[in-house]
Amino acid sequence: MTNKNLSIEVTKLILSEANKGTSAGENSSGFAVVADEARTLASRTQEPTEEINKMIERLQAAGKKRGGLL
Repeated sequence: MTNKNLSIEVTKLILSEANKGTSAGENSSGFAVVADEARTLASRTQEPTEEINKMIERLQAAGKKRGGLL
């Protein structure tokens, strides 16, 4: 599994669990707070993951230019 695929799957899981918490109703008001935090975390992890992927692509391209040492 690639870094990008892993990030997508983790984000899906976080959002799914957050949605379950918000649909549980009044009895889970504490969980709604956690769900909001989970959504925030999911959105915050997307950008760094994209930056890591770009960095990997640059390193791989540089390796190809240098004869495949990377």
